[in-house]
Amino acid sequence: MIITMKTNEIKLYMLGDMLSKGSQLLRAQEVEQLREIGLQVYSAAEQNKDGDINDKKNQTKESNADLHAHIFKKDIDNIMASNVIVANPERYAEGSICELGAVEMFNHIWQVMTDIINDPRLSAEEKVELVNKWLHENPYKETYCYLADIRCTDIEESGYDRSFYVNQFVRGCIVAAQTGQRGVPVSQGGIDIMSWEDIIETLRLEIEEEEYDFEAEDEEDEIVFEAVLNSELRF
Repeated sequence: MIITMKTNEIKLYMLGDMLSKGSQLLRAQEVEQLREIGLQVYSAAEQNKDGDINDKKNQTKESNADLHAHIFKKDIDNIMASNVIVANPERYAEGSICELGAVEMFNHIWQVMTDIINDPRLSAEEKVELVNKWLHENPYKETYCYLADIRCTDIEESGYDRSFYVNQFVRGCIVAAQTGQRGVPVSQGGIDIMSWEDIIETLRLEIEEEEYDFEAEDEEDEIVFEAVLNSELRF
């Protein structure tokens, strides 16, 4: 879908890797060229400057631990405020790929809702009915994410002793998806990356909380049902 906009109406989000020195220099060059033609540009790479969200020199241990939520919320809020995305989704750019997926999903939902709202053949009641129908057919996703890398550890590591890391934008996305609310850090109740065992136990408890409305037609059906309730058989 192509929408023609005036230059002063464009709010552009520059999406791409910003972790290596080379990526930082490339983002700066791209942003400069875009601004030279008169565009308003937001680049997360510029948030590495003194005092900005990714400035590690000004972080405490406590504030650094909450960065996943703040980074994710700030970048997503700026994506939502933008009407043009320019992306350089290199295969190693985990956060950028995650952002691009969010953009596609939003655009899909935007198109579905816009088609319903702008349909002149529909009454207000019919539009509400169609929106509710779409929401019913595309339900809320309970989300559970886990990592099983052997390098995961609770041992405190620093400097080049760090054996493993998780991209903090991606972690912020995971916490938001699992918690059901954007911008809530783990320290304030956000649900962090889980273990496989945690997910199995959580789903098991959810199954046990469900109310079963079952009437056995014969003795064999009753045996199967009892096995499910007693966790001896799982579908």
